[in-house]
Amino acid sequence: PQNSTTLSNVHQCYVLLCLQVLHILFIWFVTWQI
Repeated sequence: PQNSTTLSNVHQCYVLLCLQVLHILFIWFVTWQI
């Protein structure tokens, strides 16, 4: 159970990190387009 919870937390962190990176890339792309 402990291992499963840790894996879930790591996955959640990964998803949040990916969303942040995508957001930054999106903003960077939009500012470059203007």
